[in-house]
Amino acid sequence: MAITSLVLGILVLLATMSIMTDGGDVEEIVGASLFGVISVILAVISLVQKRWGKGLSIAGVAMSAISFLAIAGV
Repeated sequence: MAITSLVLGILVLLATMSIMTDGGDVEEIVGASLFGVISVILAVISLVQKRWGKGLSIAGVAMSAISFLAIAGV
């Protein structure tokens, strides 16, 4: 789950960069937000279960959080 969280976090970050450069429409913003939420959920599950890949989970959460802040315009 940690690797999946990291991969989704990277995809969300790339989608956010695309949204910021092109302006993005509603579907892109909703899709990026949905992947971000899934990434955070998988990371939290991985951290609670105390599996290997704690650093990967934290990196996935960090990328998703940065993307959320960028989408929100902060």
